[in-house]
Amino acid sequence: MPRTGLNKDTLQNLIETGECVVNVVNADSLEKMNATSSNIAIDQSEFDFADIQSCASESVKPLSVSQSPIRYECTLREVVSVSDLATGGSVVLLDVKSIYVNEEYLNEGQIDQELLDVVGKMGGDHFSFTTNTTVVNRP
Repeated sequence: MPRTGLNKDTLQNLIETGECVVNVVNADSLEKMNATSSNIAIDQSEFDFADIQSCASESVKPLSVSQSPIRYECTLREVVSVSDLATGGSVVLLDVKSIYVNEEYLNEGQIDQELLDVVGKMGGDHFSFTTNTTVVNRP
């Protein structure tokens, strides 16, 4: 956490359990996803706090976000500390054990990027959206 230098609950849980789910966030879920960044008690559920529906994961113990269009169920490979300073942070390397893709986002067996409207976390309170995409054919 930038202000305290302590690990956020998400990282601490990952270190302790060795498992996580990376849930892709789309524009419909942005406000609820943002609510999960609130400083709540460690024993309080972020799912309950942000009114997010959960579902069982297939290959790991942590719950998945049922509304997420794409989910990666992962195990921890390594945590690399970037800096010990309060604003330094860590890089987390994960091994993907299974992937879930909601079928409504598939087109001929491929993920239709135009349908996803994925949200990207920028710095501070800023987010980006994939509503303006372009295709560049590979040589």
